[in-house]
Amino acid sequence: MHFWLQFIITIGIFALMLIGGFYTYKYLNNKLTSSNTWGGIIGYSIALLAALAAIYGGGFLLMGLIYKYLTT
Repeated sequence: MHFWLQFIITIGIFALMLIGGFYTYKYLNNKLTSSNTWGGIIGYSIALLAALAAIYGGGFLLMGLIYKYLTT
């Protein structure tokens, strides 16, 4: 696969992961800091961790699948 195609795919997916992660963090961190109960604090902490892991894990998985598809 051509280097520039890989570079463009990487930049595009990384930008989507960055934007999605930023706004997810901003939203869930606001909920977390305004939470009044221990259940809310723990729940929003787990939700924040899981959401960011899903965004970044899914982005890297998508990038790998696209690379594999384009090389075959």
